[in-house]
Order: sequence, then structure tokens, then C-alpha cells
Amino acid sequence: MPTDHTGTDHLEVRHETKDVNIRAIVIFGIGLAAVCVLVLAFLAFLFGLLERVQPEPAPTSALEVPFQPPPEPRLQVRPSVDMERLNAFQDNILNRYGWVDRSAGVVRIPIDRAMEIVAERGIPKTLGAGGPEFEIPAPAPPRVKR
Repeated sequence: MPTDHTGTDHLEVRHETKDVNIRAIVIFGIGLAAVCVLVLAFLAFLFGLLERVQPEPAPTSALEVPFQPPPEPRLQVRPSVDMERLNAFQDNILNRYGWVDRSAGVVRIPIDRAMEIVAERGIPKTLGAGGPEFEIPAPAPPRVKR
């Protein structure tokens, strides 16, 4: 059974009978180009005016200007040398005897010697009055963000 599409089955479905308004698009393009040209002309005028009012200084050579150190805080010039100095300082503390607090009788011993003492004697337990007391802190409870 052939279907007749010439009838009035689909009156609400139609095609567009009017095309794009070419004249409006051309006028808009010409106007946009004119605005661009006007903006560029204004900027050229403005740059010319600013050059006359404040001319660009002649470039100077870096060799003509005396060296002036930058303001504080200054960055490291040679970080590897600074790291070597820090390591030497820390090695000096870890590997030599020295006073921590002379008035209280607290001394510092080399780390190797401290490990030997711990290996020989073990870690001291709390002995009560008169003996060494080391408290092992309990782990902190986990923090809960609220």
C-alpha cells in the first residue's frame, strides 16, 4: 500500500523558506573591520605620543654599572658549598664529645659510642627512684578533622 506524501498528513512539518540575511552579515563584517582599524590607529597614536613625552633610555652595558648586591634576603650563591658546611657541622656534633649543659652535667657523646652502649646494655627500663628513667611515649591518637 503506497503512501501518498502529497496529502495533509504533516502540515506542521515544513522547511525554512527564508535564507540567511547576507546583507546584514556583510554590514556587520565591514563594521567590525572598521572598529579594528580605528583601535589600531588609536593605539599607534597613543604609543607615538608616549614616546615623545617619555623617550626610552639608551641601553647601558652591564659592564658600565658597578656591581650592587641584591637586597636581603639573598639566595644561596653556591648551595653545594653551603650543604657541605652544614654536613661538616652536623658530623662534628654527631662524632665528638662535648658539653650540652655544663652546669647540669649533661654531655654529648659520639653517635657510634651511644649505639655501642645501647647494644651492650640495652634500652633502660624505668627502675623507680634513683635509677635512669626513660619514658617511651605512647603513640598519639589519630587526629580527626571536623
